Amino acid sequence: DIHGNEINVIATAGDHQLGGNEWDDVLVEYAASEFKSRHGSDPLADVIAARDLRQKCVSAKISLSRRPKVNLFYDFDGRILRLEISRARFDELSAHLLARTKTLTERVLSDARMAPGDLADRLSAMRLAMLVAREEREKPLLDDKILASWNGLMIAALARGAQVLSDPVLLAGARTAADFVWERMRTGSGLLLHRFREGEAGIDGFLEDYAFLAWGMIELYEADFDPGHLERALLLTRTMLDRFLDPEEGGLFFSGTGAETPVARAKDLYDGATPSGNSVAAVNLVRLSRLTGETDLEERARDMSRAFGARVAAQPMAYTHFLSAVDLLWGPAAEVVVAGDPGDKRTREMLDVVRRSLRPGTVALLAAPDHGRLAELAPFVRDMAPGPDGPRAYVCRDRACRAPVSTARELERALGE
Repeated sequence: DIHGNEINVIATAGDHQLGGNEWDDVLVEYAASEFKSRHGSDPLADVIAARDLRQKCVSAKISLSRRPKVNLFYDFDGRILRLEISRARFDELSAHLLARTKTLTERVLSDARMAPGDLADRLSAMRLAMLVAREEREKPLLDDKILASWNGLMIAALARGAQVLSDPVLLAGARTAADFVWERMRTGSGLLLHRFREGEAGIDGFLEDYAFLAWGMIELYEADFDPGHLERALLLTRTMLDRFLDPEEGGLFFSGTGAETPVARAKDLYDGATPSGNSVAAVNLVRLSRLTGETDLEERARDMSRAFGARVAAQPMAYTHFLSAVDLLWGPAAEVVVAGDPGDKRTREMLDVVRRSLRPGTVALLAAPDHGRLAELAPFVRDMAPGPDGPRAYVCRDRACRAPVSTARELERALGE
């Protein structure tokens, strides 16, 4: 199911920034390839909703109520060795695999007496063999509706993966999916629609549609620095505030102004397999405020923290993504503006400094030599220009920018202060 896989990809990208492991790119590529479109020429033109596992669960030996045995296959020298793990040790094994992936890899290398460089080739061949076997199974039913909300999450995931892994394929997928939703899932007046199927878009967009797609556009801007994506994120967010804001008690309703509701307009905050619309909206508001200098957006996020503060304080584990917004509001923050030619190697090195490590409170902008469109969206970058000898980077904190630096090493030092 695509539901939740987007968050796994974003978490994996963060793990990569913290040091990561050799499985990060495999996990991201799986998410990018598993949920593909039936529309358009590009396989990532949009993201389908889910694979339905209700069909043929018995023949596929999939049990949703019992923990099955786990089979690990090592295919060295053409032999298949099977290790069966009992249900009693399933939880223990899962925790071990998640926490000790590198240790497991080292053990495999030692047992097989192979060099580290050989493992990736062997695993690639094994995955291909398993894929061939998998393709022989009867396919499960496919839920082929396209949702603006889930596409927004996957766009964010692919764009974040593209930033961290410098992968143009992931970036192309995020762009194409974003363009599909923008061009084919909006009304003539620009309002977002919830779902698309068989050539038709319909149902007024909900809070999650606006918030999740805006998240995707923000990540996409920081992946390719096209001001058009930042402009879309701002438009979605402004429309979201107009249609969903509760002016009396704060927070955002699930359904928009004028929507048909059975009794009253609900207001969801719980962060489960995917975060709530309110939580994502709060994070978006802070990041957009930092990216554009529009302080009223951050003030809206502060209003939300006041409106939901008591609920979050009573049960913080239920609102983990909302706490990310709180951390952004009161934690360390920085805006980094790299002014330079995007084709210049030194410009790319400066941008890589920002992307290399996990800095949740840091946003990045690229002021290319002709950055008039960006300056319209973020006026504070208007006078930021490259130096006479090449690109420069400006580090800003608390709405004040320090003197620019001219090298990637100087930028890294400035961010560490």
